[in-house]
Amino acid sequence: MKINLSLKNKIKDFVTNNINIESNTITIESADILSDLQKKIIIEKVGGLNFKNINYIINKDLIAGIIIKQGSSIIDLSLINQLSEIKKKLNEITW
Repeated sequence: MKINLSLKNKIKDFVTNNINIESNTITIESADILSDLQKKIIIEKVGGLNFKNINYIINKDLIAGIIIKQGSSIIDLSLINQLSEIKKKLNEITW
């Protein structure tokens, strides 16, 4: 099946643009609203990441802590994740 060259270029541009947008954006999920000071501290700590846009999302399921996402990279500092890790370790113990 042949693809029209114009269509192929449009698809390539679309994918490239979305990859660029994703890699230039970080998403910060928190269990509660972050203060300006908290946001500033988080941004300073993730200064090694290359981003232009920040999306803040409130996710009550986290219980506490934050999750930072950029593209397919995730830094999970949430309490729910830590509890899940403890549960896995406890389930690995054989009595």
